[in-house]
Amino acid sequence: MDGEWHSMITPHKGEEANQTIFLSSEFWNIPFYEMSGVMVPEARIIKEKVQAFTLMSDGCENTSWKFNQYDESTEKYYDPNLPFANFFDPILATFRSFRSKKVSLEKRKTKWHDFIKEGNKSFIKETDDKTMILAVLYKL
Repeated sequence: MDGEWHSMITPHKGEEANQTIFLSSEFWNIPFYEMSGVMVPEARIIKEKVQAFTLMSDGCENTSWKFNQYDESTEKYYDPNLPFANFFDPILATFRSFRSKKVSLEKRKTKWHDFIKEGNKSFIKETDDKTMILAVLYKL
C-alpha cells in the first residue's frame, strides 16, 4: 500500500548457521514445528493490491533487507525484517522502463542475471548463493 515495501514472512533462521528447511523435507509434516519463533510453514493472506513482490535466498539479504539494526537507546541489536526500499525502488523503476522502452525479454534476463551476480559491491563479495525473483505489476 502507498508504495511501501513490507515483509510477508519472518525469515526462518535456525539454531545453527546455514540451517535450511528444504521443500522436500519432513519438517513440513511435523505439527506445530517452530523456527525463529514462527510456526513452520508460515502463511499469510494479502488482501491489498500488490504492485511487486520478491522471493529470495538469504544470499541477497545483506544487500536488499534491513536486518540486524542497532538501537542506540537500548544498546541492542534487533531485526526489523523490512525490505530496503533504496534497493528495490530503483529496480522497480528500471523494470517498468523496460516495458515502455520495449527491451526484449532476453536482454531483461541478461541484465537481471548480471545485476544479481555483480550489480553492486555487496553482491560481488557475497559467497552464499544469490537467488532473487522479482515480480512487477506494470502500470498501463
